[in-house]
Amino acid sequence: MKKYFFIMLGVLLFATTVFARYDINISKVPNGTYQGQVKEKSDVYRVNVTVRNGKIQKIDLVTKVNNATQKEASNAFALMIRQNKIDVGSKVSSTWKALVYDALDQPNKGKK
Repeated sequence: MKKYFFIMLGVLLFATTVFARYDINISKVPNGTYQGQVKEKSDVYRVNVTVRNGKIQKIDLVTKVNNATQKEASNAFALMIRQNKIDVGSKVSSTWKALVYDALDQPNKGKK
């Protein structure tokens, strides 16, 4: 019975990680610029997200990265701004989604 429990627990944890949703009602986020941070392997990424009148206005990757990574992040952030949401589909890396989510999840925590 214990073995079954741990297997099910593992499946549940895996599913929540793989199918993580980054749902935040942007229209309820107060105006301001928010900071987010995500650690992935040995890298730490930082971002500033500006929200005005219930819309994502600007997302700046603060961390210095190589050109390919910068382009990937810029494309992801442009899509988030255009759609005014974080979860913009599977073509965007979960790193960029998690980074913006971290900034906006608890506005008072990340506000500059």
